[in-house]
Amino acid sequence: MGFFGNFNSFSNTISHSNTSGTVFSTGSTIQINGQDFSGGNVSIINGKVIIDGEEVQYENNSSQINIVVQGNCGDITSDNGNITVNQNTNNVESKNGTINIKGSVGGSVENKNGNIKVYGNVQGNCTTKNGNISK
Repeated sequence: MGFFGNFNSFSNTISHSNTSGTVFSTGSTIQINGQDFSGGNVSIINGKVIIDGEEVQYENNSSQINIVVQGNCGDITSDNGNITVNQNTNNVESKNGTINIKGSVGGSVENKNGNIKVYGNVQGNCTTKNGNISK
């Protein structure tokens, strides 16, 4: 299995959408536009942050979300936001924004409009339509 066999334990996901949201679930800390959150399940739905089923106080004055994950995580998708993962992740997808992975990616990285930088290895594909890819 090697190194990438460890990614099987990253079954959690982060998602942000203006119309719907899915779940971020991890023991890691997530920072959204400079504000720290943690919990079993964190969702961003229509600009509201929900942790373990409860809406929390969150000030959002930006149409773009900046997501920073301090630890390992599973899948990440974002409609309109910059994504930074400070360790390892699985699949990462963004429609608009920069993707910056400081560890390795167990799956693929896809970006429609934005740059991709991965410091570690990428197990799958790495593609962008309008942007640069660097290591």
